[in-house]
Amino acid sequence: MTRSEHLLAQHKEAWERVVRHPFVLALGDGTLPRQAFAAYMAQDYLFVEALTRTVAYGIAKAPGAAEARPLGAFLQTLLGAEDDLFKRVFEELGAPPPAEARPEPLPVTARFARFLSGIGRRGTFEEIAAALYVTEGTYADWAARLVAEGRRPDDTLYRGWIDIHADPSLAELVSHLGGWIDAAPAEREPALAAVFGRALRHEIAFWNAFVPARGRRG
Repeated sequence: MTRSEHLLAQHKEAWERVVRHPFVLALGDGTLPRQAFAAYMAQDYLFVEALTRTVAYGIAKAPGAAEARPLGAFLQTLLGAEDDLFKRVFEELGAPPPAEARPEPLPVTARFARFLSGIGRRGTFEEIAAALYVTEGTYADWAARLVAEGRRPDDTLYRGWIDIHADPSLAELVSHLGGWIDAAPAEREPALAAVFGRALRHEIAFWNAFVPARGRRG
């Protein structure tokens, strides 16, 4: 079993709580209230700012061009296709884009962003990979499962959000991230496990912020 596989097995319950979260399932069924989706998107837009900086730190700390290149392509997606989708979502929702309105980050968003930014600034390349494996791996996983299950909501906004995360390029990035975790020196394993677990806890808390307590587990 590789190190990334071991981390997944070790945190299987928490991982499943993310990828089968009631918010995700409602998104796939098209039953998610648009108000909840709008609130989530506004906060996710703020979080993506921290994500973008962390990816940039990963590029700077990459041991070579072979490792930097996949992160560079992902950074382009964050600044291009994903940013365009955010703009379309807010336009259709009739809401001002967060870049203009600057909503106040929820405490859960601020904590998650601080955690990720801290890993970017102070962490090793492999620790950045572990954090991104959670943030991007969970999204790639839930999107792939929704597609495999034939969950195609009529709402074009929901469908677009699923499709951008079910794109094979994201799964390919996650594969690279897993490989970098696997290749890390053995003495870094405790630090990687700590980052992995903390990232999952933040991810669960973030999803929970947009679903009433009675509609979620844990």
